[in-house]
Amino acid sequence: MAQYHVHWEFVEVDRPHIVKVYNLNMGGADLADMFAALYRIDIRPRRWYLHILYYLIDLSLVNGWLLYRRHLTQKQEKKYMPLLDFRVQVADALIKVGKQADLNSRKRGRPSLEDDPTSHQAAPPPPPLQRISAPSVD
Repeated sequence: MAQYHVHWEFVEVDRPHIVKVYNLNMGGADLADMFAALYRIDIRPRRWYLHILYYLIDLSLVNGWLLYRRHLTQKQEKKYMPLLDFRVQVADALIKVGKQADLNSRKRGRPSLEDDPTSHQAAPPPPPLQRISAPSVD
């Protein structure tokens, strides 16, 4: 039953059954929206589609964190990473994608005074091509 105010009196209105079913089973949607609102990407783009993109990024991060939490509860682990730390770790991992962890990678900035013998070596010339003649046909 729901009540609303009409001309200073309350009137009882029956709710449809589907509304009752929805309210009983909507817990996951509200939970995801609540967590997405905690650390929302706060950028105001001029393009309408970027709002949708940022919302999808927020929602996918929250859904990933909820799956991570569910996985840990299935393993009977009680301690899990907070949502903010999860978002920071995902951001760090995305920043590091494609970067080499090699110390010999090319460095930026002013060149050093020491010669690096590996950087100045020229590639060896290719071997000379052999001349091949076609067989004569008599």
